[in-house]
Amino acid sequence: GKAKKTELPRISELSQRTNRCNLSARRYTESELADLYQKEDVEILSLSASDRYGDMGLVGAAVLHINETSTTIESFFLSCRVFDRGFEQSLLEYIKQLAGKKLLIGIFRKTPQNSKYEEFYPKNEVKVLC
Repeated sequence: GKAKKTELPRISELSQRTNRCNLSARRYTESELADLYQKEDVEILSLSASDRYGDMGLVGAAVLHINETSTTIESFFLSCRVFDRGFEQSLLEYIKQLAGKKLLIGIFRKTPQNSKYEEFYPKNEVKVLC
């Protein structure tokens, strides 16, 4: 869902620590996220997860730029411990719902660490911007 202001420190921490599952390789400070949080054309999403073993807490986030014709996923990152368990699909489906019929664009910057996920956007019908 939409991130709460109190979640911004954890989202910043995830962006700084996540390498393999950070599709844009973008890092955020808490102050950068706080500035983005105030903008009307930006949506910050957070993903908290739990499974039968317990609560994993906030494990993923996305930063979206929304305009009249498109929604751009500026950043999409998840803790490596939850990627490939379906949580990334849940977050992306929520983004697709928010985007509605608008063009959905995902920024992907290939790094040696995240190359495994290079096809994530294309496989999910998201236009890729490199």
